[in-house]
Amino acid sequence: MSVRLSFRLASGILALGLAAMAAGSHAAPGENMVKDTPLAVTAITEEDLREANFGRSVLDVLNAARADPNAYAQTLTRYPGGPAAAAAIRGIAPMGPIRWDDKLYNAASIHAEDIGRAGVMSHTGSDGSTALGRIRAQGLIPTLTAEELSFGQTRPADVIAQLAIDLNVPGAMHRRDLFNPVFTYGGVGCRKHKKLKRVCVIVLTNTPRGYPPPPELPPGTQTR
Repeated sequence: MSVRLSFRLASGILALGLAAMAAGSHAAPGENMVKDTPLAVTAITEEDLREANFGRSVLDVLNAARADPNAYAQTLTRYPGGPAAAAAIRGIAPMGPIRWDDKLYNAASIHAEDIGRAGVMSHTGSDGSTALGRIRAQGLIPTLTAEELSFGQTRPADVIAQLAIDLNVPGAMHRRDLFNPVFTYGGVGCRKHKKLKRVCVIVLTNTPRGYPPPPELPPGTQTR
């Protein structure tokens, strides 16, 4: 099975500005989901709960944008660099939602915790792990995956806006990933960042949920 990766590190992501995000932006619905939030930790702290809810809300914003790209494009016009991004998003056909997956959330959260604590911007973990390696460590073998990194944002809507605008990122590859209908499952892990306030890691995969195929049966085995 071939594996194609679509990992994007926003080399110009800070150009969007930690303070440049519009003051009128607001958090997406879904921030009161503590009881329904899976956590990949054994000792749950208030910070864990806040960041888990934050990640859920980030996915809410993304799904709203995918459901109605034209309407979402209008919300970007108030951001620096937003009008150009809005023009690119207008006309994109509505697409299905990204379904939350606990294992992809685990893979995203592990990396967010790692690079947040180290204060770096990287798809490579401190142990040398790659995004694919972290996903496989959860027992998943996706055929197509993308990992997006957002830094410095304090509101879920601004996380998605930062990636959708993709200021100074050649080819706007983050935006292409977010609005790619082939991605149907995902997880968002957010943690404090030592230097940039917060990091959010968005891991996306195609169907079927990135799980490995059933084992091959021995030659001659009959099935019904």
